[in-house]
Amino acid sequence: MKDNTQRARLAIIMLWVSLAVSVLMMVSSYLQYSLLLDYDAGVEITEAELEANDIREIAVALLFVAVHITTIVVFIQWFRRAYYNLHQISTELSYSEGWAAGSWFVPILNLVRPYKIMRELYVETQRLLHDQLAGIELKSQRQLVGIWWAFWIVVSILSNVESRVPEDTIDSLIFSSGLGIFSNAVSVAAAFFAVRVVKNYAAMEPMLRRLDTPDANLLLLNANGELDDILDAM
Repeated sequence: MKDNTQRARLAIIMLWVSLAVSVLMMVSSYLQYSLLLDYDAGVEITEAELEANDIREIAVALLFVAVHITTIVVFIQWFRRAYYNLHQISTELSYSEGWAAGSWFVPILNLVRPYKIMRELYVETQRLLHDQLAGIELKSQRQLVGIWWAFWIVVSILSNVESRVPEDTIDSLIFSSGLGIFSNAVSVAAAFFAVRVVKNYAAMEPMLRRLDTPDANLLLLNANGELDDILDAM
């Protein structure tokens, strides 16, 4: 097995950054939404205000793209290694390790398979640890995977709808800005639950690595309090 601690830490950091940028985008969209409502109501808007709004929106959008791409890369790197490691000690997995990365880029398939792989990570890891820890119960966190994926799907749908809204009238601009506020709010929730999913699985990985050692005795973890520390971190 390969150490995945650094990748998990980096993925969590970037997910927090992504969450912060989504909040920033939500605020920017709200400012634009308010400006458009004022314009539609007949309030005089200066050229300087319009230019400042456009510059802010472009800057925030560029920041979002950079952070979003970086977050995707580091998350998939963590995800693939986690699935690779599980493959080293389990023969019960449904997909090859390569699908942990490739499934995100296949249309239609990317709506289901990443979720199935993530859920399998949780289910199989908790099964293995339950068996090896002589019946010690781990807190089930599988529901987090479903919540995270539901938010991710909603974000994907909203982003697709937002990209298709024509921005050739004031009404369509107002609708697009309002949709952007809601979409970014959902993105904040998706990022938050993604952090929880990565953090909770990363807390199990040190125990999982013990299974890869032929003479491992996981009960020693409980004897010296190490297991309690890991479970508290979940």
